[in-house]
Amino acid sequence: MIFHAISDLHLTSLTPRCRKDNYIETQFKKLEWILKTVSESKHKTLVIGGDVFDRAKEPYIITKRFVGLLLKYDINLVTIPGQHDLFYHVKGIENTPLGIIKLVSNQSNQTIKFIEQGWGEEVTETGDVLVTHQMVIEDKELYPGQENYVSGKNLLRKHPDFKVIVSGDNHKPFFIKTDKQILVNCGSVLRSNKDQMDHKPLIWEINISDLTATPLEIPIEQDVFNKELIEQDEMKKENKELDAFIQSLPVQENTPNFNLILKSVIDTKSPKKEVNDKVNQIMEVANG
Repeated sequence: MIFHAISDLHLTSLTPRCRKDNYIETQFKKLEWILKTVSESKHKTLVIGGDVFDRAKEPYIITKRFVGLLLKYDINLVTIPGQHDLFYHVKGIENTPLGIIKLVSNQSNQTIKFIEQGWGEEVTETGDVLVTHQMVIEDKELYPGQENYVSGKNLLRKHPDFKVIVSGDNHKPFFIKTDKQILVNCGSVLRSNKDQMDHKPLIWEINISDLTATPLEIPIEQDVFNKELIEQDEMKKENKELDAFIQSLPVQENTPNFNLILKSVIDTKSPKKEVNDKVNQIMEVANG
């Protein structure tokens, strides 16, 4: 029993600030490649682990193009809602783009029992595969102070009756295997921000029988990021951080030893390397 899985498409009519290509066309070119790949496989089943759309109010043309591709390719489609698919992140997909997609899609696979757990929903029954949208991490927090997440191993322990768990929400892909279970966090399909320039989108071929998951790279467009604009944004960010750093310097009466004050503040506040380097450059010029 085999199926394919992806997650976090975030289909949208809006072009991300860091992209310079025709983003709508790029999205649907990638989506068509995925659907064609699944349609040419023996099992013809695709699972999407949530955040199919970037907003619940995406314009009709985006939904229409998705429906057109579903009618073109003969596949079984299993989808669940992520928070981005829902109005105000509230449960219920009536009158949303995802609701229309589920209405027109074929979900007739009889060999695999998929249990759907959309964002904010509970698991009330068991089956072969749990498809869930929640923040699942591999082994460590994605950033300091991260909250509201579950580790992949703990999620497998929580649901021992499922052979496979497919998760979405975390845009970084990973795979976990135990003696009797596997978890596949699919990762995002599209690269919508500058931090994803080196990201490699994947479609996973998952075999329930032998508990394997094979990642296949989804073709990406080259030279689609506006690097000049990204550099400008980074410069503005560094300048703001430098201004904030300077504002934090203590002001003393009489004539302060600025170099000693600056060194003391750097030692205690430990600013980012970029800010530290810029401060050093300024001080070199100031001190001749």
